[in-house]
Amino acid sequence: RRRPSPPPPPPVRPLIPAAAASPMAIDHEGPIWDALAMGEETLVRRADTSAFNWMGTHPRFGSVAHAVCFGLIAIVDEQAAGGQNAYYDLIYDTHDGAQQRLSLLEYVMEQGADPRIIAPATCDDWRSWPRGEYDWGDDAETEYVEFAATSAVSCLLAAKRVVTLLWKARLQRIDTALDLVSRASSWRGDVARASVSERVPETWASVLADTSTADVAILVQEEPGALEKEGRERERGQVNPGGGGAKIYAHSAVL
Repeated sequence: RRRPSPPPPPPVRPLIPAAAASPMAIDHEGPIWDALAMGEETLVRRADTSAFNWMGTHPRFGSVAHAVCFGLIAIVDEQAAGGQNAYYDLIYDTHDGAQQRLSLLEYVMEQGADPRIIAPATCDDWRSWPRGEYDWGDDAETEYVEFAATSAVSCLLAAKRVVTLLWKARLQRIDTALDLVSRASSWRGDVARASVSERVPETWASVLADTSTADVAILVQEEPGALEKEGRERERGQVNPGGGGAKIYAHSAVL
């Protein structure tokens, strides 16, 4: 009997060019939200936030101002790596951590974050704090502060109402935060600001410092009527052509 023929080899699949392959999934905003909620000021300042929506909201962190001031404000497993205990907030944080949060809060306000944006309904956590530095018992907790459908400003005011005068250092943190959010451009109705890389002002500064490329001369009028006086003197031949007051040299490209 003849041995059976071996099975045919499997069909060779054509290679997919790299350009046609599926793009790698990249989380552009998630790490920034985590950094905001953890008070990581240095990371947020150095990160590329050109496409980040400072007016947006997050299902677990609320608005940008909520995230910086209160960290995680949705109910999750507290013992998990992404739980509330991993984020802290402006009141629970250490002294250095609180100072970083306040500096970060000032920065995000400058970027256009709006402290009046309300947190979504998914931010269903509530928060209470000890009534004093060393009161950690259940009976020593303050009243609760809720976050859902509430702005960061209202949450800060609620936190100030429930934290007693025994915790003056923490009250000062809240007062500083309220002062910062009250100066938000969105609250005052100022012109919206755009995020600009730090290298852009540095480039313009180097251009302005290079006087050799200045191609425009601006005549300074030192006193009222100086130009008219110079004109009369010219008519009497008392001023040489090309003379006059001080000159400032500028760059036409900048002007």
